[in-house]
Amino acid sequence: MELYEDDNVPCCSRARSLASTEHLKTSQEELNVAVGYGSGLPETDDERPKNINELRMLVNDIRFMLRSQLLAYDAKLLIFATAASSVCPDQTLVPAPPAFKNSNSDDELYVCPNEGCDMERLCKAVQDNWPSCSVMMDNLCSVESMEDMSDDDIEAVHLLHWVLADPSSPMLRRTSSVHLRSLCKHLGVARPSQMPVQLMSICYEDEHVTLPGLRTSRSYAYLGMNFAKLYRFLATGHLDPVGPDTTTRLYAQPESAMLQCLDPQPEPMPPCWMQSRFGTTQRALVICALPPELEKPKIMTAANQFLEYIVHDPTRLRPCHLLFYDEASGDKMMTYWPGHIIETPPQQRRRNAPRCRPIRKATSEVGRKIKGWAQSFWTGVVSVKRYVVASF
Repeated sequence: MELYEDDNVPCCSRARSLASTEHLKTSQEELNVAVGYGSGLPETDDERPKNINELRMLVNDIRFMLRSQLLAYDAKLLIFATAASSVCPDQTLVPAPPAFKNSNSDDELYVCPNEGCDMERLCKAVQDNWPSCSVMMDNLCSVESMEDMSDDDIEAVHLLHWVLADPSSPMLRRTSSVHLRSLCKHLGVARPSQMPVQLMSICYEDEHVTLPGLRTSRSYAYLGMNFAKLYRFLATGHLDPVGPDTTTRLYAQPESAMLQCLDPQPEPMPPCWMQSRFGTTQRALVICALPPELEKPKIMTAANQFLEYIVHDPTRLRPCHLLFYDEASGDKMMTYWPGHIIETPPQQRRRNAPRCRPIRKATSEVGRKIKGWAQSFWTGVVSVKRYVVASF
């Protein structure tokens, strides 16, 4: 039997020819009964068609991202899962994945996930379908046929690709901790007394590259954050201020900024993803570029080592680097307060040097010789003068 498709109704060629005659007036439901579908077409549970080409493209993108920066994307998944597992996801999970929005919400980006996002289904999808990043990479590399993937697997692929490649969230790149001291010296901030678990750079798609001659100098400072609020801050730049003070405070010393991670928070919910290499209890220090009007002192002295910057609009901050600390290293670093002094690069020290140059003494070898010859000549002149006076 040769099958055709007409208006999404499978039918045989003989039934098609019968339905096209003028004398036979057959309804759609009767035609379905005639070809063996009973009282009507079976209703499918999957409303979204499986686009094999699109699915293959998403899988290839995820493979490439995990292979290129496994630790960086592990951290990105951990930041997302921590925001989804917080006590108040309506304040932390912004933006939320559009695939998990409720039917009564039409906006893809919404501020209140309790009204537009099915948080229970989202957390369950993360728990059931997200193993460790290395296992996910192996599983995706072993997929031979996209047609064999179940609906849960397809939903997991769409969610994973949205979290890793969402244009609203920045791109993370792993940086070796060996360069931490030179990085802090270049940015003009104090070096942490404890090495972070991981150091990462933050890159945005709209970040433009300036020419060396047109580069403007900006000040940098540390911002300590509760790990559940990190996802929203990196994606939107907004913070949820606690207390009557709505300003954001940044510090030149990382030990002072680490105290911001200890803000009183409600009892945390159990995280929905336990397979991260970084664990579940993390503290984050973000090195941010300050607005242009907040300039650091030109000469760093002992009096201004403990600078505190107050920013009224946190959206004007530009996150540049991210430092991960676990609970043990974070507590240990706070005991080393006040920490290291701010080091300045050699070019900055030369720029801050006084313009006037002091008169230098002739201490070179040539100067000493000239001085000796002058003294000998003067001694000879005095001797001749005395001889002449004695003769008369």
